[in-house]
Amino acid sequence: MRKFILFASILLSSSIFLNFTTPPTEIHRILQTAFEVEGFQEFIKDKTADAPLVIVTNQMIPNDFELNYDNRNIVVVENKESLQQEPKQPVLEITDFDIKKKKAMVQFRYGEYRIAIKLKKGEHIWSSSYSYVRGGGYLNWSF
Repeated sequence: MRKFILFASILLSSSIFLNFTTPPTEIHRILQTAFEVEGFQEFIKDKTADAPLVIVTNQMIPNDFELNYDNRNIVVVENKESLQQEPKQPVLEITDFDIKKKKAMVQFRYGEYRIAIKLKKGEHIWSSSYSYVRGGGYLNWSF
């Protein structure tokens, strides 16, 4: 009986884990969609003209994929300590990443700014539903 209970609990916990993990391709789609939000691009573009954009995942998501922004690759690192040198501008640091069924929220820290982008999933396509920037003189700037 103990073996059965142990086997059942392992099977149940592994099925729960498999059902609630998000595939890396879906995470990639969510982040790429976030980077393509028009207001976000305009906000970041002025500040990243000279150097590559660096994103720090803080081990919240896998960092083994490529992202593009403004026809440039984004440098994806696991934490700030793994940067080879100090970047010329602040890094885009993921502070929260949450997916629930067909909704996702990504929050970033970019220097003194806090950026949040909420996404929803339609027919296999993610789109922005609400986004804002706080800090740096902005109380609540939506885009």
